Amino acid sequence: MVPQHQGHGIGRRILQRLLDDARELGYRSARLETATFMTEAQALYRSFGFANVPAFSGSETADWDDADAVIVYMQLALEDS
Repeated sequence: MVPQHQGHGIGRRILQRLLDDARELGYRSARLETATFMTEAQALYRSFGFANVPAFSGSETADWDDADAVIVYMQLALEDS
């Protein structure tokens, strides 16, 4: 992201909208992958309740050698939240 655009809550609003839409569509969980160095993004996801999980089926990176060294897998239950 361009530094002058950081800190305005844009990412937070986009994520909230995506999760609201997913709930409305009946999704039971949201999963994501992020790079290990993206600590600010991980903090944002955790603030929404996402938790680290093992690599999940369907992930394009799950079969990479040493994926856990560069990828963080996260999940959020959407039901009852």
